Amino acid sequence: MNTFKVKTLTIALIVVLMTTLTFAQQSLYRKAVKEFTLGYVDKALQTINKGLSQYPDYDKFYYLKAKIYYQRDNKKMAIEPLKKYYSLSHNPLALSEIGYIYFELKNYKLAANYFTKYIESGKAQDTPGIQHMIEIALFRDYAYSHPVPYNAQKLPPSINTRWDEYFPDISARGKLYFTRRAQNEDIYFSQKKQNNWSKAEPFKIINTRAQEGACSISPDGKVMIFTRCTESDGCDLFITTHKDGKWTTPQRLPRPINTEYWESQPCLSNNGQTLYFVSSRPGGKGKLDIWAVDYIAGKWTHLRNLGDSINTSGNEMSPFLHFDNKTLYFVSDFHPGLGGYDIFLSRFVQGHWTKPMNLGYPINTEKDDVRMIVTALGDTALFSSQLGGNHDIYLFKLYKKARPTPTLFLVGSCTNGKTHKPLKAQISIINLDNNQVYYKNNIDSFLISIPMGNFAFYAEKQGYTFESKNFSTLDTNGGKKFVYVNIKLYPIEKNLVIRLHNIFFETNSYLLKPESYVELKKVVRFLRNNPKIAVEISGHTDSIGTYEYNMQLSEKRAQAVADYLIKQGIGPDRLQVKGYGFTRPEASNRTEKGRQLNRRVEIKILKI
Repeated sequence: MNTFKVKTLTIALIVVLMTTLTFAQQSLYRKAVKEFTLGYVDKALQTINKGLSQYPDYDKFYYLKAKIYYQRDNKKMAIEPLKKYYSLSHNPLALSEIGYIYFELKNYKLAANYFTKYIESGKAQDTPGIQHMIEIALFRDYAYSHPVPYNAQKLPPSINTRWDEYFPDISARGKLYFTRRAQNEDIYFSQKKQNNWSKAEPFKIINTRAQEGACSISPDGKVMIFTRCTESDGCDLFITTHKDGKWTTPQRLPRPINTEYWESQPCLSNNGQTLYFVSSRPGGKGKLDIWAVDYIAGKWTHLRNLGDSINTSGNEMSPFLHFDNKTLYFVSDFHPGLGGYDIFLSRFVQGHWTKPMNLGYPINTEKDDVRMIVTALGDTALFSSQLGGNHDIYLFKLYKKARPTPTLFLVGSCTNGKTHKPLKAQISIINLDNNQVYYKNNIDSFLISIPMGNFAFYAEKQGYTFESKNFSTLDTNGGKKFVYVNIKLYPIEKNLVIRLHNIFFETNSYLLKPESYVELKKVVRFLRNNPKIAVEISGHTDSIGTYEYNMQLSEKRAQAVADYLIKQGIGPDRLQVKGYGFTRPEASNRTEKGRQLNRRVEIKILKI
């Protein structure tokens, strides 16, 4: 027999057999698909199993079987058929689908493994999206196995009711404002006294037939910015201020804050100079973004998106900037979390917002967490959550890693030293650690939040003496949150003495420290604004050391101040220098605090 003919016949027979085999496979597969489509799921599974008994390497049977198990909510049973399908077809999409099933089964470590294999195949159709899923899976695997300290306490029925309560905010004096949704969304308030919350009352000057909520109160309780929504105008931000014992009629904030888009959820910085809020306006990073705008010279300006560190292609909402002016808490449905909206924090470091940190489990859960605020000392948080079904407000101790910098409230007033009447003056607070102006305003009373650090305080007014003080909040005042400063400014007259509290020298030296220059510039301005004044600059020491040594040191320190003033253009004929050593103590030299008070530089007005 011809060898060529034998080979040709054999090949032809193989082709016929393969065609028949393929037709039989496809026939059974189409039958299973039809049964599944018509809802005969059990019949479809029987057909698939029959097909697999005859054709165990036909990959489509495995894929259809996995699909049926998945749609019957038997996800676990879908995994092995999908794995078999991948081993036969080498279709990398199967790796992604296996990853998603493990993700839904909360086996986040295996989910991350399969998502990673899918990317490594080089054929991933949505690499950024899959990479994001890997980040979420790895975070959840870590978060659930490393719960953070947490013990939430639901606020009492005087605040939480059968209605939804959410969006809390609190003033320095402990007055809690929040939104309650009954027939309408309205703003309510409750005052904490001796660890008890008063029955919440509606904020009548604000509430209308429209929807009011998501408010921000200034630390002194005198300025509130809130959201008002109507069918015709949508949601906008409004402002009301407390003047002469009553709240003003709310006014809609101007552009660039309010637009034809959705604006809501305000947060006013503790110094009142920056407003953070949420908007759906174009130009953002995603659906809802957090924006900021500054209040400068009576105008809202310098509108900006908080950028890629904070905002994503999803929704970022509910900003709360802590009183330290650098720790931001917000919620997001896109940053790696546990589901729904999670609470995150970011810190403003060297001009940039750090990568957000999820506050972890069980603070965050699969349910939505709407807003969190943190008290001044940084150890206690209030937030609204659906832990009990409805939205309610809870309180808990915040673990250390998630805390902001502790802050204090500087409380005080400025009066005329002669008449004892309130006196509006330019109040300035300077951070001595970086010589940056922290706060500046023309007021006669104040309640200002101060973060950790060393600060200089100034009060000045044309025609009056100026006052300076320095203080540190590094010890958080022994757990107390208020520091009281009362200022008296006197009309300029002969023989008045002004103590310079912020002049610093090296130990046993007359060399001025750099942090003294802020105070010295105030003296320069005072003398320039009052060109006819002549002064005596006097130096004083404590009693440690000999009489001669302290007399010389005090005079050299006074001369160092005079030399600085002369370099700044103050005529030397207006300055007299005198060292008094320890001959004029203000306090006992037996204590360090007393000796510190005695080490000082003063200015005495000799001529006006």
